[in-house]
Amino acid sequence: MTFDAPRRAGFSAKRIQKRKQPHPKHYLKQRVTFWVAVLSLFAFVTGNMVGRLGWYGFWASVMGKEDDSLIVYSGTEPPVREVPDDTQWSLSYGGDSGAHTFSEVPRDLRRSLPAYVPAAARDPEDDSLRLVYSVDHLGRYSSTDGGGEGSHAGIDIRLPTGTPVYAVMNGVVEKSGNDPAGFGIYVLLRHPNVPDPDRPTRMTTLYSHYAHLSAALVTNGQVVRHGDQIAASGRSGNASGPHLHFQIDRNDAPWHPYWPFSSADMREANLSFSQAIDAGLKRENGVRYLVNPMLYVQANYAPVQIADASIASSVHSRKRVPTRQERMESRLARLKTEAPRVAVLDPVPVLPASDPTLPVAPSSSSVSSPSSVTSASSVAPAFRQISRVEFEMAASFKSRSAFPVKIRLFDSEGRPITNPDIADLPLLPAFGQAEFRPAVLKAADFRTDGTADIDVKPLSYQTLVFMVGNYQSPPVRYAGMRQK
Repeated sequence: MTFDAPRRAGFSAKRIQKRKQPHPKHYLKQRVTFWVAVLSLFAFVTGNMVGRLGWYGFWASVMGKEDDSLIVYSGTEPPVREVPDDTQWSLSYGGDSGAHTFSEVPRDLRRSLPAYVPAAARDPEDDSLRLVYSVDHLGRYSSTDGGGEGSHAGIDIRLPTGTPVYAVMNGVVEKSGNDPAGFGIYVLLRHPNVPDPDRPTRMTTLYSHYAHLSAALVTNGQVVRHGDQIAASGRSGNASGPHLHFQIDRNDAPWHPYWPFSSADMREANLSFSQAIDAGLKRENGVRYLVNPMLYVQANYAPVQIADASIASSVHSRKRVPTRQERMESRLARLKTEAPRVAVLDPVPVLPASDPTLPVAPSSSSVSSPSSVTSASSVAPAFRQISRVEFEMAASFKSRSAFPVKIRLFDSEGRPITNPDIADLPLLPAFGQAEFRPAVLKAADFRTDGTADIDVKPLSYQTLVFMVGNYQSPPVRYAGMRQK
């Protein structure tokens, strides 16, 4: 018996697609629009990061490392420039640094920050320094002059809320945040390539710390120059009254901002926080890791000369990109030569302490400034004074996304004020929480029509009221869904 091989019943196998499909790389090469979109997205992200952080912060975030040679020491200056004459302010106007703000201090009663002298070296009959430097470096709370053998890190400078606070040296913002149970709102700056306080002919890295603020005007990674305003003083955190806590840490401190003792040390010694400071708990740690901040600032050491020419070249030969502050100063100098400047008198009345509840909003979006103590007749006819500030913005917001605000300045005749001669106008929340860009308005920010643009980013789901210098905005209601 024989068997035939099996045969297919009329079926055959063929490829559905006769030629092989190209590799995905070949497909992408043929799509120019795809690569244009990728490059556009990359350029947008890079430009946005550079605009927010600067080149220094951009490379630090992308590369994961920081080139401190870009930050060069150029001297020091005090963290505060002006303080009120508390005695005359109280006698003449009933002013009080604990109840009133810096903007309410009359111009003629503001004086330069007096030179610091350690408590042990002061004239015991002169109380003027004690009224300003309330607690000395490594001093005690219980001492009449704030001195003694205590363990208080840094110096407490008594100031009314809202006093401008400045960077004491060139540096970068190491961190900025809020510690409600301790330092409150604070800013920590890192200062590389600065003279060593023990051997000024050598370079080191120091950290300056500013605490109990009412607002921080800088962001993490931002490069600052000495003299840039970085914050406004206040009484946030664990503070008995408005003041600035100012300290400088050495580079080898275990953490920053440093404090000589910990909570565990307090429990072991069975002492409260104030008792631990007065008892000088772990004072030796403060001597080792802290620098007397005001003595260092007032020393204003000369920059260290770099012996190695190759190192000097790497530090100084880089092409430097002008900062926003420098660009505005250049523009302001140019405007001075192009048009006459307009002098504006700051309002200086003494107002009662503000109620912490929601401020009463004006009936319209135009807010009149407080009346000035100086009479209009004492102002030269060619000068014009700010009489009204107008805010153009939405009446409500539904999310935490930033919204634009236009700010216009007008004189008593209703004419817009162009190129105003004003000091820096910090943007601060009066009710609610928010971030502002820019954080400080300068004369160069106002266009020829007297208008300046800012962006306001709410940080809480509640009605928002903010201050532009001494001028209060109308309330902006939260109209979205309540967050639990």
